[in-house]
Amino acid sequence: MVEEKIEVDILCSSKDRATEVFSLMQALRTQTFQNWNLYVLDNGYGTPLVNFHFINMMINRLQLEGHKVKIYRNQNDFGICYARNLLNEIQQKEGSGNYSMRIDDDVLPQPDFIEKLIQVINAGYDIASGLIPPLAMPEMKREIRFLNREINKVRINEQGDLIEFGDDCGMCYIEKEIIPAGHFRSCALYKSEINSKVKYQDNLSNYGFREESFFSLKCRMLGYKIGVHTGAISYHIMTPSGGGRTTANPESISIDDESFRKWIKNKYLSGELKL
Repeated sequence: MVEEKIEVDILCSSKDRATEVFSLMQALRTQTFQNWNLYVLDNGYGTPLVNFHFINMMINRLQLEGHKVKIYRNQNDFGICYARNLLNEIQQKEGSGNYSMRIDDDVLPQPDFIEKLIQVINAGYDIASGLIPPLAMPEMKREIRFLNREINKVRINEQGDLIEFGDDCGMCYIEKEIIPAGHFRSCALYKSEINSKVKYQDNLSNYGFREESFFSLKCRMLGYKIGVHTGAISYHIMTPSGGGRTTANPESISIDDESFRKWIKNKYLSGELKL
């Protein structure tokens, strides 16, 4: 397989997390892979991101180091799905990367994170993801053999009911391998052409529970393959405030989950979703 030259447009939506965005920028500038641009949507921020001195200084440093960095201001928060769709539209209009990477604002990707995701792409996958263990907790490591050859497995019964939706990427693994995935969790690198073909759901709560799950399965319906590198680590800060957590509650999460299950059943019984 001939490896293509990859340029990555990084897409990040953030709300009330200036410190976390600064930390993310620093983590990006120390990546082993450096052919990237950064697009940040300031999504209904109380204080605009560009009002923070340290954010402006970091933007200047990244630009001096050859990166295109743009901050967009969305005055009102219409939820994470709206924000991600807007970022995808911005990438289509202004981006130059043949690959896009959606990334959360409260993660710390390790220096080889993007490099390892590119290894997944070069292994023949269209969408690449990694692991997102909690930053402040000891790493729980398991053997890959317990995954039974697929990570984040999705299983549906004959009636279209979702009976398994694996969540295996919140821990770490002893072996560092590339494994097929049923869906990705949180951060993902993918072909930018997907931005014009797949939209995030517009009927979820502002918190958007299952938003990446919808996106993953929509991509699979179009024939895109998802892979996970068990050596690609992006630690989750798990910031308790800001972002979508300001609107998160058990009721909205339950409604979003029920919407996801109904959608899966409909798509599976209609023959559009095949697993």
